[in-house]
Amino acid sequence: AYWWADGLNSERTADARIVRGSRMRTSPTAIDEMSGILQFAEPTLNWDAFWDNLTFPPSSACAFALLIVDPALVLCDEPARLRTCVELLQKAAKNFSVEDRRGFASDRPAVAFHTVLCVGPSEHSEVDRWQSAGAELSEVRLPDSDVRD
Repeated sequence: AYWWADGLNSERTADARIVRGSRMRTSPTAIDEMSGILQFAEPTLNWDAFWDNLTFPPSSACAFALLIVDPALVLCDEPARLRTCVELLQKAAKNFSVEDRRGFASDRPAVAFHTVLCVGPSEHSEVDRWQSAGAELSEVRLPDSDVRD
């Protein structure tokens, strides 16, 4: 896990976690990989429990990015479940973008929550697969000298 401080204090301003598509071929392995990387306190045995852990208590009080390496392998053995995964990650992004101030210990400011598919220029079919599952994607290109395909 990586985080960046703003230099003025030691508070985290952003957090990024890397999950490996090679360890996310089925629902149980995808849930297990993401739960472990996100360090959920409660057992996460299915998508409903994954959602509960993802949103309460908040997994991060700072801007957050979940980087998916080898997204072609994510749920490749259960392709119909990719839509479930996409829906939950996009729902989390929407929920985290709104301030939560209800007077509970879990209150938090609005924060950015991004899921990043790490793909090379030759992996456009993977982008299509995720978009077909409902992912709303924006392309971010690294300078040519930084791209390793």
